[in-house]
Amino acid sequence: MNVLGTQTNSVFLKEVQSHKLHQEFIVAVGATVKVGQAVKLDNAGDIVPAATGEVRRNIIGFSIHNATAGETATIGMKAFGLIWARANADSQNAGPVAFKGQSAVVGDEDYGKYGAIDGTGTDLAGWALDAGDEDEQIRIAIY
Repeated sequence: MNVLGTQTNSVFLKEVQSHKLHQEFIVAVGATVKVGQAVKLDNAGDIVPAATGEVRRNIIGFSIHNATAGETATIGMKAFGLIWARANADSQNAGPVAFKGQSAVVGDEDYGKYGAIDGTGTDLAGWALDAGDEDEQIRIAIY
C-alpha cells in the first residue's frame, strides 16, 4: 500500500474521468496488484491481476494502489454506478453479467435480475461484485 510521503511513479497520463466509479476491493489470496494494473474479479468478488490478453469484458478497471493479498485497493472502474439487484441463478459467480429481466419475487419487482453473459459478451450490462444464489441480493456495477 502506498504511504503518505513515500515516492511513487506517476501512472495517470492525462486525466481522471469524474463520471467513473471508484470502489475499494480486497485483493484475493495469493495475488498482488500494482498501481495502474488492469484487474478482474475472481469468483468470490475479490480482485486479481488481469492476465496478458485477458478478454476485455472481464476487466473491471485498474488499480490506483499497490496492494497484496488481503489488503484493500481502490479500483478506477469502467462502470459508472452501483445498484442492488437479484442473482438470476444458483451458484452465480462474481464477474461479467447480463440483464435478465425484473425480479418475479413479490415485493421485489423493482429489482433487476442479472446473470451469466452469452459466449460473446455482447449482452454485457456490468459486473456482479458478489457471488450469490437465485434471487439473493447482489451488487451490480453498471457499465
